[in-house]
Amino acid sequence: MSRILGKPDDVILDRIANIFCEVPNWTEANLVSELVAIPNIPNLGFYRIDRILEAVSAGKADLRGSFGFRKFIEKLYEESGIGTSVVNELLLKRDLNVYMREGQVEG
Repeated sequence: MSRILGKPDDVILDRIANIFCEVPNWTEANLVSELVAIPNIPNLGFYRIDRILEAVSAGKADLRGSFGFRKFIEKLYEESGIGTSVVNELLLKRDLNVYMREGQVEG
């Protein structure tokens, strides 16, 4: 799969977040993470990332525990552009501190 050059439209980014927020099982979570969510992390922005984490926390998406979600979180730290402290804040806010990087777990 090739990457789209440039930033995708907001409609596409919203759809990516929505799809990731609705995955019904770990198999789809891993697939959507690898093919759609991770390649677009630099473009998702704070609000879409927060919405994804909220869906996980609320049990709306079967992402918690999937390998794809763990990879997604790692890439958030590396490529989201929102900064480590903001990623940590969002994870804590959504009671997902188990996904924080080693040595940064709080609470």
